[in-house]
Amino acid sequence: MVTSSDGLSPKNRILLSKIAKEVTLSLTSPASEFVDLVIESLMYPRGNGNSVMNILCGEGSFPDEQQPEIVSQDLGMACLLDAVHTRQLLLRLVSNIDNIEMVKAQFSLLEDIHSAFVHLLRQLSKQIEMSSCPDFFRDLLKENVASFRHAFDGFQALDNILHQLVIDAEHTGSVDGQHFKMDCKTTEGIKTFTLDNAKWFEDLMLSSRALREYLILQDYQNGASSSEDLSKAMAAAIRSPDFGTYRQIRKSKLKISHRKVF
Repeated sequence: MVTSSDGLSPKNRILLSKIAKEVTLSLTSPASEFVDLVIESLMYPRGNGNSVMNILCGEGSFPDEQQPEIVSQDLGMACLLDAVHTRQLLLRLVSNIDNIEMVKAQFSLLEDIHSAFVHLLRQLSKQIEMSSCPDFFRDLLKENVASFRHAFDGFQALDNILHQLVIDAEHTGSVDGQHFKMDCKTTEGIKTFTLDNAKWFEDLMLSSRALREYLILQDYQNGASSSEDLSKAMAAAIRSPDFGTYRQIRKSKLKISHRKVF
């Protein structure tokens, strides 16, 4: 495995870093959303209730007697900690991709992330036999098995793409006035990879509680006159910057993004 970018011209170092960042973010974006959805399911196994929307609108807060009980009171903490650990690894990967000099650590981190997803899946699967709530974990796995498969395949593919990018850059990127060249297979692979990741993100959002809440708040459902209109509204909402902001505020209010493993 190539682990450095020696021999690259300064401009091609910047170009390689930019391409690597865009390709990596295309995967870490849906992967992070997927892990956050798992964390939400574990923290709020009985759902978060309509009162969450009231909080987000500034119209109320959880009364003590209505506050949803989190996983520690329902299902145990082990799987939640594994999910949070996976999330932290993804955040670390995102923070490293601006500097191509850290490519060696990035390859190693990709292996750690792949292993973390494998371990999380195993831990969730074990709960079907060990937990007092086997149906919950069985349903959770059934709903998310496709996303786990996408995560496994995605991080393996990302490792291969970044590996090939570094090889192409080192072989053709020593001259500062010329951009390094990618072969057709790498170019097509990147295009397919990013499109698959975009579709994964869309599928995750379409089935999320966050989108359902957002559509209600925006009154899209009441304004849709047909299933086709609703589908268009949902697709538009997913791409909306406002929905992105809503998701981040919602995660903060639900304390999904606050969880850390030290």
